[in-house]
Amino acid sequence: MRPRAPEVFKKIIFISLKNRELDDDGVRDLSGFILSGLVELLNELARELGCDDIAKAPEDQRPRLLLDRLRGTQTLLVLDNLESLLKRERDTVFNFVKRLPAGCKAILTSRGRIGSGAEELILEALSEEAALATLAELATHNPILARTSEAERLVLYRETAGQLGRGHCLTFTDALHFIRSCPEGTDPLEFVFGDLVEDFDAAETQALCALTYFTLPAKVEHVAAIAGLPEPDTDRALRKLTVRSLAVPADELKTFTLVPMVADFLRKKKPEVVAETGDRLEKRAYALIMENGLEKHDRFPVLEAAWPGIAPALSLFLAGDNARLQAVCTALSDFLEFQGRWDEWFALCEKAEARAVATADHNRAGWRAKDAGYIHSMRDQADAVFTCAERVAAHWDRAKTGARERAIAIRFRGIGHDLNEEYPAALAAYREAFELDRSLAAESVDVAIGLSALADAESATGDRAAAEGHCREALRVARAVGWAEGVLGMTGNLAALALDREDWQAAETLAREALPLSEAVHRQELIALDNRRLAHALVRQGKAAEALPYARRAVEIYTRLGSPVLAKAQATLAEREQALAK
Repeated sequence: MRPRAPEVFKKIIFISLKNRELDDDGVRDLSGFILSGLVELLNELARELGCDDIAKAPEDQRPRLLLDRLRGTQTLLVLDNLESLLKRERDTVFNFVKRLPAGCKAILTSRGRIGSGAEELILEALSEEAALATLAELATHNPILARTSEAERLVLYRETAGQLGRGHCLTFTDALHFIRSCPEGTDPLEFVFGDLVEDFDAAETQALCALTYFTLPAKVEHVAAIAGLPEPDTDRALRKLTVRSLAVPADELKTFTLVPMVADFLRKKKPEVVAETGDRLEKRAYALIMENGLEKHDRFPVLEAAWPGIAPALSLFLAGDNARLQAVCTALSDFLEFQGRWDEWFALCEKAEARAVATADHNRAGWRAKDAGYIHSMRDQADAVFTCAERVAAHWDRAKTGARERAIAIRFRGIGHDLNEEYPAALAAYREAFELDRSLAAESVDVAIGLSALADAESATGDRAAAEGHCREALRVARAVGWAEGVLGMTGNLAALALDREDWQAAETLAREALPLSEAVHRQELIALDNRRLAHALVRQGKAAEALPYARRAVEIYTRLGSPVLAKAQATLAEREQALAK
């Protein structure tokens, strides 16, 4: 039940974590997904605060950015099930909470002791009044409970001390009799859920087993696809399970999640159905990825729409055949980058790199480390880029790869120097990599990338003539080898150079040329960037009204992506609106 905000708080944010379970051996992962609980918590908090851009910032910077956003908001944070986090993650949360700005408070809940005794409040049994109020609230969503009288609810409260069970019992009398009949030493999960499992029909069993693979609320269509059921049958099964408090509905019964204890029990009680469902999930996801991934940019909207039903399969790929896993990583790299799913991409790369190393697949380990380094570069993390560059070189040395891979590793060192504004070192590394690439072929995608890298570093040092020369040559090579992504990137970069030299008309022409190219490959960040460049060029020519829709579209896309440059785009939009108001 989500708490109501008292007058002292203007906003209450409730976030519940149930990705892990406590057992006798400590914390056990139940999610099957690839993002850590801490990352999910910080990202969800960013979304609740309307700051999706924070989710694209480096992980170690997100707590500080969230604290900055919370200042002056008078927000109460309710962070539920903290036992789901690993200890190091909980420590980060504790430090975050202790630094909350004035006017903000936090309540952390856990089933076990996780903090210091001085900060601990043991939740005792509910008072009779509070228990009745809670049951009354639950009855608004549960027709069977709604038919019970206050007297029956009082019997339940007194007999169970507030501990409500789940089962097939339709009256409180039956439920109490069932609870009292539990033999001493019996597994509580087996006792409470065992009778339910036997009563499930086939559709309920398949729907529940499918839900065990989802960590976020799942739409009926995605559950149906994995369960192998028609959507109407799946919808009916999920609604019946909701009445039994086994599935948790959201969005007015449009999405569902599974009570974690039920998921854990199903894995033990119905392993064959869970395994069969997982096999169906993996095969369906693999087919979707291969049919719509790689460089099939026009198919990316299909992947995006299907993503909630694909993401749960990633853990299955990570646990399966390495060659299949690496094929999935390659097929998804452009999609995950273009759609702004950088956290998921990074987590997948990191785990796939470790998997490749474990199977002595050092070549693919190098490619996964390269992708991780690229993500770090987009987040301006120079030290992490250097670390990845070292791993890339080490993996490929062991794999005895050739000049192309050596050039990539060298270029990544250049990116690290570039981010540190060590431009002479960056240019030296870029030139060395470029010469290696050109020794393999006079024209290639790698040659175009090398020329573009040189242009970026030269632009940063103020050598605009050299930068434009290399950028135009990169554009020519990209066109010659049919590299569509390079053509749109270089055209956009030329627009940026025109803006730098205040050639507004040329910048407008180039931005207009780049925009449809970006749209053709569905690269959202470049679509936003080209819109922003075009708006800039137009407003500098006194065309504020014409610039406004482009500036607004840039902000809209950056907001959806949670881009780190959202604030700059919003400032640009405000400037356009002010210019129009004059």
